[in-house]
Amino acid sequence: MGQARCASFRQRAYDVDFFHEQFDRYKRYTTFRRILRSICPASGKDHRLAPLDLVTPAQFDNHYFHNLLQGKAYEKLFFDSFVESMVKMSNINVLTGNQ
Repeated sequence: MGQARCASFRQRAYDVDFFHEQFDRYKRYTTFRRILRSICPASGKDHRLAPLDLVTPAQFDNHYFHNLLQGKAYEKLFFDSFVESMVKMSNINVLTGNQ
């Protein structure tokens, strides 16, 4: 499914004020947030990677979506990465016909 560097989500994982202000919207992410904190400390270790799918991180399957419903995944990271990948793929010079 993919991974994210600690630096890309640390602020959301540790920003207590934001989390409490938006609690109703993000309360399903409390379990996943706890897991991310165990992988990525509050500072440093920016190079560490955390899986977007904790059950089957190397496979594209529906476990990610089950985890999302249980608050064990972060939807925005997935879609941001997906969009970036689609843009990169659109820049590939595809050969067609006789090329």
